Amino acid sequence: MKISASQIKIRNAARDLFKKYGLKKVSIEDICNLAKVSKMTFYRSFSNKSDIAYKVIENELIIGQNTYDEIMNSDMDFKQKIHDIIQKKNENSQGISMEFLNDIFNSEETEIQNLIQSHTELSIQKVRVFFMEAKENNFIRKEINIELLILMINSFAQKMKDPTFLSIFQSPEEAVRELNNFFFYGIMQIPDNE
Repeated sequence: MKISASQIKIRNAARDLFKKYGLKKVSIEDICNLAKVSKMTFYRSFSNKSDIAYKVIENELIIGQNTYDEIMNSDMDFKQKIHDIIQKKNENSQGISMEFLNDIFNSEETEIQNLIQSHTELSIQKVRVFFMEAKENNFIRKEINIELLILMINSFAQKMKDPTFLSIFQSPEEAVRELNNFFFYGIMQIPDNE
């Protein structure tokens, strides 16, 4: 199905406003004003704010997954893939407010929670395969338990829902960067070429 120019403007406006202010604080009127469209135009494409929120989140998750797949399917070596994944995660977290994270992770919208859950499950499957291949090719320690890595990744993801954890950072971007660096480098200095 082809997306119209007005739908793209509405999605982009909604994405920018949601990332900055969260889902709850943004109104349809705010979205229409930023997109420079009428409410009638909005309602021709989206039934309500939950509908546009779902589509924005879904689109962002698809873009992130496609980027991950592109990196994983490239001819880059293991270290470069890790570097690029970290870089993309850091880039994707730029401009995201604490309100946005809180509203998504604590959403009462079943559809949004199901979307995030299914995306998380798919991502975990892909990461598991990536680590198993890395282990087989001696890019990570042979004795490491892949399920431990998966549990740690899940634990880190849960930290992004924890207000106490998030309160020690100035932004979600900083929290994502610190979690990624801690997971991949521990407490060691990050190599200069990373």
